[in-house]
Formats: sequence, C-alpha cells, structure tokens
Amino acid sequence: MTFRSINVKKVVIILVSIFFVASCSYIFNTSPSDKEVVSQVKETLEKSLNDGLFRIERVEKVSGFKRNESYIAVIEYSMVNECDLSEMKRISRDAKLTRDYKKVAKIYILEERYGRFNAGDIEHKWRIEVEFIKSEKGWVVNSFNPSKMLQLK
Repeated sequence: MTFRSINVKKVVIILVSIFFVASCSYIFNTSPSDKEVVSQVKETLEKSLNDGLFRIERVEKVSGFKRNESYIAVIEYSMVNECDLSEMKRISRDAKLTRDYKKVAKIYILEERYGRFNAGDIEHKWRIEVEFIKSEKGWVVNSFNPSKMLQLK
C-alpha cells in the first residue's frame, strides 16, 4: 500500500461518515428546535393577526409533544396595543368606511374596558397549540387556528 492510497481511503471513509451522520440527523430529527418553532409561529401570528391595532411580542414555546407524525408546540405570546385611543378612533372611522365592523367593535370594546390609554398600555397574553409537520424542507407550521386561542390572565 502506498501513502496515496491510504489518504484516499481516509477521505472516502470521512465522506461516507459525514453523509451517514447528516442523513441520520434528518431521519431522527423528531421535533423542530425551539428557535424554529418561535420564528415560524411569530411569522404566522404576525401574518394572521396583524390588524394595525396590536403587535405580537414575547413569543415563547412553553412545551411540545409528538402527535402521530406531527409535533404540537404549546406557545404563549403577548399582544400589545400599537397606538393610543385617539389614533384608534381615527382607525375606527376609516374601518367604518371600509365596513370592517369587527375592527370597529374591537376599538369600541377597548375604549369601554380601558378608558383613555396610550400606546403600549394594553397587553393581552395568549396560549395556543400549533401543529408542525415534517417536510423535505424541515419542520413547517401545518395548522394554526386563531379561534382556539386561550386568553391568559
């Protein structure tokens, strides 16, 4: 055996080992990382709940579990008002013109409940379960149902 054939064998063994470890980590990756969960959930929440009145803050994965072939992440997050009452009243007038009566009602309820308030004064805490499935691109949000959110005190 020559020195060169030994080096080629080492390189081949190293490459095969790297491929094996990489494939095993994909196959045995039974749940998304906390960072993946928080990032994807925050993006999903911002897309689905962005009404110009509240912003999403403090998204945190509190637990998670396997269910069949999917992964369920239990998430807690806060929604904080982005503007004060006078700005919300302006938004309410615009919402009436576009017939967004759900937004008008939300602003009315906020005023009744909190009176005069400034941006950042109101915070609502929520808990929700989000289902992830494994795809060829990794773990992705499969289902997110805002109607099943639980408001925390």
